[in-house]
Order: sequence, then structure tokens, then C-alpha cells
Amino acid sequence: MSTLALGQKDRLGRVMIEPDGPSLYTQAYHSWTEIPNSICQAIFNNFKTMCTWESRYNLVIGTTFEK
Repeated sequence: MSTLALGQKDRLGRVMIEPDGPSLYTQAYHSWTEIPNSICQAIFNNFKTMCTWESRYNLVIGTTFEK
């Protein structure tokens, strides 16, 4: 198996990533709904630092993220 650089895609089109800093998860959860709201908000806030969208989509994207 060849080593991919960060951001490169493998033969299935998946992007190579790696952890960047400490994890927001303190334990394993069986479903998204089991994760405490404070952790969900922290994950979404982190997501917002890496992605952007027009402000008119704030509600749709926030709602979709929480599903």
C-alpha cells in the first residue's frame, strides 16, 4: 500500500486526513443523540472553522449537522 500525502485521494476517491489536536470526544457514543449538546456544539464550531457558506444557509446547515 502506498502512502498518501494529506489531501490526496486514494483509488476510491477518499481524501487522506489525520488528527489535528486533541479529540472532542471523551468517550464512545452509540449515536449522535447520545453526545452531550456541549460537545456537539464544539464539533460544529470546529466544523465552521474549516468550511464556509452563505449566511442564508445557516439554519439549514445547522439543522442538517444536528441530524
